[in-house]
Amino acid sequence: MRTRTLRPLRCLAALLVLALLPSLFAGCGPRTKSPGQIVIITGGLASMPEEYAKALALESAFDKGTVIVRRVDDADLQSYTKMRTLAEQLLVSYPNLYGIVYARGTAGILGAAEYLHTTRPETHQVVCVPETSETLWKIPAELILDYDRTAMAEAAVEAAKTLGAGALLYFHSERQQAESGQQALQTAIQTQCKDQGLDYDYNLCPDTRETSAEDLQTYYHSIVAAHAQKNAGQTIAYFAADPQAQRWLVDAALQQKGVVPGMSYGALSLGFPAAFSVDLKDHYGDAAYLLERVSAAAKEQEVAGQIALWQLSLPAAMVGTAVEYLARGYEKAPTDSHVRAAAKAAAGRQLKVRALSDTLPSYGFICPLKPVK
Repeated sequence: MRTRTLRPLRCLAALLVLALLPSLFAGCGPRTKSPGQIVIITGGLASMPEEYAKALALESAFDKGTVIVRRVDDADLQSYTKMRTLAEQLLVSYPNLYGIVYARGTAGILGAAEYLHTTRPETHQVVCVPETSETLWKIPAELILDYDRTAMAEAAVEAAKTLGAGALLYFHSERQQAESGQQALQTAIQTQCKDQGLDYDYNLCPDTRETSAEDLQTYYHSIVAAHAQKNAGQTIAYFAADPQAQRWLVDAALQQKGVVPGMSYGALSLGFPAAFSVDLKDHYGDAAYLLERVSAAAKEQEVAGQIALWQLSLPAAMVGTAVEYLARGYEKAPTDSHVRAAAKAAAGRQLKVRALSDTLPSYGFICPLKPVK
C-alpha cells in the first residue's frame, strides 16, 4: 500500500523536475536574447579578422535584429569626429539601443563613447583592448576587456624555454612603443626572460602600415638570419608585437631553426596559417579548425617542435564575452562573478579572467599556450 501511495507523488516530482529544467540550466549557455539591441563596432577581415568573424556569428546566433554588426573603416576608427557621427546615427537607427561593444579600443571610439555617455547615459558600453592610455582612462565604459599581458608574457617565455630557446628577440615598431598595452607586454616579457634565465634583446622594426609586403619579408628574413648567425649554437625565440608582421616572422624564424612561442594578440588566424599556407576560408576565429590545420601542417613540414599556439582566439573570446555580459542585463556595476560567468558562457573553461585594476572596471583575459608536438 505504501508503494502505491508514493507512485503518484514520484510522478508528480518527476514532472516538476522536467518543468524546472529550462530555468535550472538558463545560465549555463550563451544567450540568444537581450534586454535591447546590441551594436558591435568592428573593423573588417583585413584588420580585425577574428573580432569581425565573431561579431557576424553572434549576429546570426541571436534573435534577428538583436545584435547588429557595424563594420567601420580603419581610418574612421581612428577619427574622433567620424566615430562621434557614427554614434549620432546609431541613436537614430536603433531606438531600442541597449549596449555598444567596441571590438577594439582605437583612438577614435572616444568620440562615440563620450557622445553616447552625454546624450544617452543609460546606454551600456563595453570596450575590448584599449589601444592607448587615453582610450583606457578617458572612455566612459562600464566594462573594459583586455589581454592579461603579465600572464601572456609568462606563458610565452615558458613556452620558449619548453621549445628549447636560450634567448628571445622581441620586435616592435615605434607605433607599438606608443601603445600602453604593448609597452606593458614588452616590459613583462623582458622581466620574465630575466627571471627564467633567457637572454633578451629587441629590434625596432618597420611599421606594417607603412611598409610593403615585399619589404617586410626581406627585412624579417635578413634580421632573423643575421641574429641566428651571431648566436650560432643557441636556439632563439622570436616574438613580434605587431600581429600583421607575424607571417613573415614565422617563416623567417622557422627557416633559421628558431622558435615562435605564440602571438602577441592571442590571435590564431594571423601569422601561422599564412606561413603554413592554411586556407582560412570562413574559419577566422574558429579555434578548433585553426589549431588542427596549423598543427597538421607543422608536423608535415617537420617544424612542430618550433611553435606554440594559443588554444583559443582571445580577440573572439573578448567580443563574445562582451555581448554575453550585455545580454545578461546586469546593472552598470560589473562584478568579478558577472564577468567570469559571461566569459565562461562565451568561451568555456579554458578562458581565464582576472581583474587588472582597483580603479577601473578592467579585466584581463588569457588562455593556455601549448607547444605543438
